[in-house]
Amino acid sequence: MSDLRSIAVLYEQVDNHFDDLRDDFDEAGRERVEQEQRINDQAYFVLAWGQLGTGLQARQRRRRGAFSPYMMVRMAPEIARSISATV
Repeated sequence: MSDLRSIAVLYEQVDNHFDDLRDDFDEAGRERVEQEQRINDQAYFVLAWGQLGTGLQARQRRRRGAFSPYMMVRMAPEIARSISATV
């Protein structure tokens, strides 16, 4: 989970850049920028979720040994707090 903050910072930088670019284009260009912005949003989600999953797995191994997918569901509130704390 150590990379989660870096991922969030980089996401914000790219997202802000897309916001700036959108004003420089015509309608077709703005749509392309918006599509790339959606891809950036999705990439951030996948990377952040992967970091959180890896962190939870490591924490679970330290606590009890094996990790089960059920733990991801049980720990959903903690995942939500972690995401909101980094963004």
